[in-house]
Amino acid sequence: MSRNLNPRLGLIALFLCLCSTISFAEKKKEQKKEKNHSILPLPVIYYSPETKLAFGGLVFNLFHMEPEDTLTQTSYVRSAFIYTLNNQYLFEVDNALFFRDDRMRMKNYFILRSYPDFFYGIGQDIVAEDDKEQIAFFDLKYRASFLFRIAKNMYLGPRYQLYSAMDIDLPEESMIRDRELTGYGGYTSSGLGLAFQWDTRDNVLNATSGHLIELARIVHA
Repeated sequence: MSRNLNPRLGLIALFLCLCSTISFAEKKKEQKKEKNHSILPLPVIYYSPETKLAFGGLVFNLFHMEPEDTLTQTSYVRSAFIYTLNNQYLFEVDNALFFRDDRMRMKNYFILRSYPDFFYGIGQDIVAEDDKEQIAFFDLKYRASFLFRIAKNMYLGPRYQLYSAMDIDLPEESMIRDRELTGYGGYTSSGLGLAFQWDTRDNVLNATSGHLIELARIVHA
């Protein structure tokens, strides 16, 4: 693990990277005379003991990178924002871009959140439900894959991922602090590796037939 990276600078860089990907897709669409995308907004509302009442929105943007290429899967950008009455929030964006003849696939996933979580212990050394710890923290995660078709329905390519946890707020009497568990004060981890995908689905968004198998090996620094 490395703690040399400034998480907020990393956040800015990753967000700009993701925005550039979305802008690229938008530019491709604007170059076409034919309208080939649809936008689907959906409301989100739920309740949980950790968050209380939560509400927000989810937006799907569906399109084809090449409108005349009807055999290539539909590309999409999905964005979500959720806010809770406990003053917690979650911002999430993921996309999948399918290029001409499905020769290359680009996938990005980004999440930024300030959400609570419960800690029960490690392995078999766990505590009772009444003794669990509630932890508040701020974290971000980014994952990018560039997959190239190597055979029918098979794709291989590099994958990068980053995770950072910061501003961790522990109870005054905390098992995590007492045991000085690795990363309890915050940490950043990034890694690079390979991803393999076998995909025979008829539709990546709403499959009615086919299978998906995905394997990845990431080396973290």
